Amino acid sequence: LGAYEFEFQPEIPYKVILNEAVELAKTFGAEHGHKYVNAILDKVAAELRAKEVAAAHSSA
Repeated sequence: LGAYEFEFQPEIPYKVILNEAVELAKTFGAEHGHKYVNAILDKVAAELRAKEVAAAHSSA
């Protein structure tokens, strides 16, 4: 779901998508599944939303 939103919902900030996916994984996934979801979607965001991710990292 998060990967779809990265690709087709550009109006939603990537950090919001990432946070919502992690929260869903915490609620419905395995004990440490949210860590896996976070790692995978962070890499997907870096590819699909490269400019947005770079801007967020440079301002942090």
